[in-house]
Amino acid sequence: MEPKLLIAHVACEDAILTADVLQIGAELWLIPQWLETQDGQWRTPERAIRVDLLPHQMSGAHGSDMTLNSTMPRSVIDGLTSHAEGVEYETVRGPSDHFGWIAARRGQ
Repeated sequence: MEPKLLIAHVACEDAILTADVLQIGAELWLIPQWLETQDGQWRTPERAIRVDLLPHQMSGAHGSDMTLNSTMPRSVIDGLTSHAEGVEYETVRGPSDHFGWIAARRGQ
């Protein structure tokens, strides 16, 4: 299944962030950071956090495709941990066949 790139609003302790989300089938993966090819044509997640198992809503509000309904700890978003506040977040680090390489957006 071809990944679809979405935009999400995510609340953390000190801000509301706008971040990329990859939709692969029913799975939604928050992408805090990308790895790019040297020519800038392709990218893959440097780190991904699965968010479809968390409370969220799909919406077109304020330029986003979805919003997480609960606060995500900054330590999880920044990749310092995958466990915080009693929640174990499913994460993937580094290039993965699950995501593959995705054409980079123009102007980024």
